[in-house]
Amino acid sequence: MDKFIWIGPRESDIWDCQELFDGSVTIFGSNKNNNISYCAQNNVRIDHNVPGCVENAFWNENIQKAMDAHPNCKIMYYNNEYSIELPKELRDKVVCCNQLSLLKTLADKSAMRISISNYIPTVPFQQILYSKNMDIATVFPMANKLIFQENNSSGGYGTHLIDIHNLNELDKFEGRSLMLSPYFQNSISVNVHMVIGNDDILYFPGSVQIIQALNNKLLYLGADYIVFQTISLENKMLLKEYSHIIGEHLQTLGYRGVIGFDFLITEKEIMFLEINARFQASTPLLNKALKHQNLPTIQQMHLYAFTNQQLPKQSEIDSLVIPYSMISYIEGTWKKSYSVLKENCPPEIDSICWDGFDVKNSIKKNGYLFKLVFNTNCTSINANYKLDIYENLLDIEDDFFHSIAVEKNPLETKISLLNQGVLLSAEAKLHIENMGKIRKAVFSAVDLKIFDFLYVNCPRNLKFSSFTPWRVDISDQKDLLLYFYDYEISPVTFDLEDRYCNCTTPSNIPFSRICFWATDRLRIHHNLSCCLKQCGEGCKFCEIQPEQNKLELDEVFQVIDFYLDKANTFNHFLIGGGSEPRSIEPENILKIVKHIREKSEKNIYVMSLPPQNLQVLKDYYEAGVTEIGFNIEIFDPQMATLYMPGKSKLSRQEYIQALKEATRFWKTKGKVRSLIIVGLEPEASLLNGIQTLCEIGVMPILSVYRPIPGTATENIVPPSNRYLRELYKKATDICHRYSLHLGPDCPACQNNTLSLPF
Repeated sequence: MDKFIWIGPRESDIWDCQELFDGSVTIFGSNKNNNISYCAQNNVRIDHNVPGCVENAFWNENIQKAMDAHPNCKIMYYNNEYSIELPKELRDKVVCCNQLSLLKTLADKSAMRISISNYIPTVPFQQILYSKNMDIATVFPMANKLIFQENNSSGGYGTHLIDIHNLNELDKFEGRSLMLSPYFQNSISVNVHMVIGNDDILYFPGSVQIIQALNNKLLYLGADYIVFQTISLENKMLLKEYSHIIGEHLQTLGYRGVIGFDFLITEKEIMFLEINARFQASTPLLNKALKHQNLPTIQQMHLYAFTNQQLPKQSEIDSLVIPYSMISYIEGTWKKSYSVLKENCPPEIDSICWDGFDVKNSIKKNGYLFKLVFNTNCTSINANYKLDIYENLLDIEDDFFHSIAVEKNPLETKISLLNQGVLLSAEAKLHIENMGKIRKAVFSAVDLKIFDFLYVNCPRNLKFSSFTPWRVDISDQKDLLLYFYDYEISPVTFDLEDRYCNCTTPSNIPFSRICFWATDRLRIHHNLSCCLKQCGEGCKFCEIQPEQNKLELDEVFQVIDFYLDKANTFNHFLIGGGSEPRSIEPENILKIVKHIREKSEKNIYVMSLPPQNLQVLKDYYEAGVTEIGFNIEIFDPQMATLYMPGKSKLSRQEYIQALKEATRFWKTKGKVRSLIIVGLEPEASLLNGIQTLCEIGVMPILSVYRPIPGTATENIVPPSNRYLRELYKKATDICHRYSLHLGPDCPACQNNTLSLPF
């Protein structure tokens, strides 16, 4: 079998096809095991997408050195266009070469969009010779942001995102030819591989591209093959059709071997972006899956295409499962300690591609650091048709970062903790255990208090929780302190576990199944499960499990009496939890309310389904209920049906009628509420819903979606910190117009909501 020397950006690009190669010459690599690495030799990490970043002398000298060590090898390139710079005696050893003129044509972004537009939809663009005197805003008048691309660029280098109200960034391009396109904010970018042979064209499952705006550039940071499968079947079929149209066109032009196509998908259409006539940054993940299923790797198929060998059948490729995603970290995207990766490798990581990275390296702007390959999705497509990535995975030092690290702003701090969670150092754990156990809060979390006034519910056992920048440590004075990266933010206290939670009723039901002490309230359940879960129509984001055993009210009363007698330090009651059939739920709630009122004057908040008979509201009020809530959760009917198959059968209008009727008794000053989940529906329907609630005097409560392990939605990524900040401001503006604020009123009960106690 022929052996090869690999020439490309990363040594890790050939991890799963090493049997083909006797050596490699790369920009990033270990400089060991027959690898020759530019960055390892120079103790540096560079932006390899910058043209001419590595001088030709390095390539010529070291490829010759590799060939001298392995004289019978041939040379395979990641991007064959660069082989033209080799001396003839080396160039003659290069395999799998397409015509240089064809490669240059394919690399011309504007020429390819013009050509491909004859066959399929393409992203609209204008080729311009930029001048400061141009009225750029009139070119695409509907766009708030524009993308300027230099004609030959890759990896995001040469791709600039510009706000039409701030064009100063373009001054440096005066007199240069640029490709101008509108920026589609509600869209995702996908990449697909094809291998083109003489008689066959193979299409491979695509990946969603992780594109991040950094310093006004759109930079490629990774790929997610898993989330690609969540794209609609219709769109996946259309992508395949479009790719074959392009592939057949290129086949007639004489192109052979591996190639990649980028597309932009919006809610309404799929548009061609560009061609990458080379291996792709995501090829190694594809190779990993191919090898697992005993299929040739992309490098092997690339060879087959040029040597007229038999390619696998398309049916074999169609059945391919690629259970991986990845992030290529560059300068400015990782600020955490590397011990996170080296000491206790997080379970979500399949492999770490260090590619010769060393903490002592000199890191250049946008320089590549290392790559993490995950065994799970690291992104998801949200209801606004944008890509969300887990906040803990990228460390971007921007205004949001500054608001926490420097200003210690309560809003940004709370949002980040709600979303990203917190870790405890070993010393902090030991210190807390000496005082008691930390109370496990709802939603796989812990409740903590910072700044002496801000309560926050922080996740601890969710996906990528171990990547959080937040940690609690102990000071020399034995005080617990909260840190954001290495910035001290605040002293912190935790809620300790209710010491009675493991007591049991006469029928052996733990108290924790009947009540839950969270912050300053005692939550009373009137059902051990949820009737919707029991009939297979439960909310997909809820962790409540089906339960056939019935909870007797006498046992509920016993638990209430116990806490009032033995642990009467909470401030108020909440009655709610899993739903009961609407025919019996109001009766049971009313009995619990009356029992409490016989014993206590504490406030009682009822949270339930809207009753069928609205007369019940008067009964609740007269029995002593002080606050009431019917949680709509999702306003958008389509999303409600998707995520709440049982609960969505109650119309939004039925909720609104019950809430409006409730304001007759509890008035419109925040005692009537409805909780809404942020992150599972489009922003427009969410804000319209908040407006509707405020118009009838109902206080909105915003609960940030959290992916609970074991639920059907565990792989949906929560909304980003920056999105939550903007949404908070928009929702607050709506509330203020109606003399309301985001609820609830109680500062301690705001712990798991998007709200502030002022």
